[in-house]
Amino acid sequence: MSFTLKRQSSKVVHLNVREEKHGEESVVAVDVKVQADIGNEFLDALAPGLRAALYAHDGGQLAGVEEPLSVLRFPQLEPIHWETPMPSCGFVVHGLKKAEDLEFAGEVAKPMRLAPKEGGTVEITFQVQIHPDATDLGALSAFLGRSTKVSVRPIEQGAVPPAE
Repeated sequence: MSFTLKRQSSKVVHLNVREEKHGEESVVAVDVKVQADIGNEFLDALAPGLRAALYAHDGGQLAGVEEPLSVLRFPQLEPIHWETPMPSCGFVVHGLKKAEDLEFAGEVAKPMRLAPKEGGTVEITFQVQIHPDATDLGALSAFLGRSTKVSVRPIEQGAVPPAE
């Protein structure tokens, strides 16, 4: 199952620049590793019931208010590698101004890492493979190690991702 993030506070934690062969042609490819802390509701988007399997209610009772699932059921559990192949996605690294946004068509190919945290937050780490031009590669490198906002959305094979 694919996932969607919209202007999610994140950090670009690693860039791996490499060469790919497309037939006889050499193309620059970049693996962009992104990390974000996100509300555990995200787990239900990955698989119904996943959040309830990892979190319990906090025990507080407010009349008319649904109890949040915020207590880790298994705090000793190591981070989970979750298969989320997305062979075609739109990936946006948002700058301070819309004109500074970097938009790419890419692919999420490796498993996502899910690290559930006490209190109802999950640290997610995922990698997007893109093919930037030299200008975009330089601009992307300025985000390395910095907090920013990112968007990820699945797109149909061959379709152009819509602008944010």
